[in-house]
Amino acid sequence: MIRMTEFKFEDEYLRLVSIQDIQTELDEQELISWQRLIRVLNHEVMNSLTPIRTLSHATRLSVEQSGLDTGKGKTKQLVEDIQKNTRLIEERSAGLMEFVKKYRDITSIQELEINTFLLKDLLDKITQYFSEECKSRKIKCNLQIEPEQMELSGDQNFLEQVFINLVRNSIEALENTDNPEINLQASRNSDGQAVIHIHDNGQGIPPEILDDIFTPFFTTKESGSGIGLSFARHIIRLHNGSISLTSEPNVETVITLKF
Repeated sequence: MIRMTEFKFEDEYLRLVSIQDIQTELDEQELISWQRLIRVLNHEVMNSLTPIRTLSHATRLSVEQSGLDTGKGKTKQLVEDIQKNTRLIEERSAGLMEFVKKYRDITSIQELEINTFLLKDLLDKITQYFSEECKSRKIKCNLQIEPEQMELSGDQNFLEQVFINLVRNSIEALENTDNPEINLQASRNSDGQAVIHIHDNGQGIPPEILDDIFTPFFTTKESGSGIGLSFARHIIRLHNGSISLTSEPNVETVITLKF
């Protein structure tokens, strides 16, 4: 946000221009908007899915109890198709209900259990979680913390889940990459903030979708839910921190967290 004011000083007219970074405020309002929308979606989707699941389940049970599946020819095939299709409807409805519930639970997190801990202990634990997988995929994983005794205040359990999601994304992005590598680096900037970078040299993110990666439900993965990065951003904001991502496809992707 840029503001300008004019004033006179010793017979000279001057202009004072102030530049203020309001990205944090914009992100906060965006999150609030998403939470409101998700509450509405949750209400409407759940109200629709519940009877669909119930009716499909009842239909399948009625057919099974009718004994029609013991028939022959077209009748038997028709009954089997009805049972199969109603079962698929029931399973998909249950899957959608669970998906909505998970995101509702994530966005409802408001309180943290804050404690002070060594950042190295947390990141050592994260690298240990993925050590065998990185070894099997021949991924080189490096950890650098300066100073080594750097402390962080926050909810260790939630932050651990955030880093698990982020490192998991990096590992998946390194599929079919020559000399795959992940670097976790932590330091303090001139303002005293803890700054953590997660680098990988994987396939990266195309520029045209870079602005959408933190949007709830947005995903580039066939089996992805679009929850991981939006969850990370929500948790980091609750810590009064920030998360950003830069990417150059097939060269480097860097996630930066500041606390």
